[in-house]
Amino acid sequence: MPAALLQAAMVRMARAEPTGDPVICRRVIASALSLAATSGTLLFVCLCAAAAPLAQAFFEPTAAGAVAAGLAVTLLVLLGVMELVANPGLGAAGLLRGRKDTRVPMLYTLAGYWCVGAPLGLWLSEVLHLGIAGVWTGLTVGTLVTTCLMLARLAGANQHPQSQPASQGQE
Repeated sequence: MPAALLQAAMVRMARAEPTGDPVICRRVIASALSLAATSGTLLFVCLCAAAAPLAQAFFEPTAAGAVAAGLAVTLLVLLGVMELVANPGLGAAGLLRGRKDTRVPMLYTLAGYWCVGAPLGLWLSEVLHLGIAGVWTGLTVGTLVTTCLMLARLAGANQHPQSQPASQGQE
């Protein structure tokens, strides 16, 4: 669903941008970000609601099974949080791509996931001994950083739509 949303946002913005009509562009942005937030929220709620029943269904009712089920619930909730924060960022990324703004968003993605998320995940996992939950927490924080950067870029581009050359991100 998030990948489809990114692609749809990109196509809609690519079609709206050449019209030069700021009202149409604002509507495209509002609808894409609303759908992104709604789908992220739905995924979050579904994953959180299903976490415990799924974990209990997969693991035996033993002490080891209870520990594994607890970890599975934690990971499913972290996945839900990641979906909640990722979807608006993916929608914004699609909108920026539709505006032919690709270089800086690519750098934001690299920075968020590889400069923040991966090192933080390793640190939480290895230094604080949080294990796989630490890795997923780091990735979730990296996703949040990426989303914030994408939304800030979109907001800045929306305030000054003509300030960026059309060829900026075409490489």
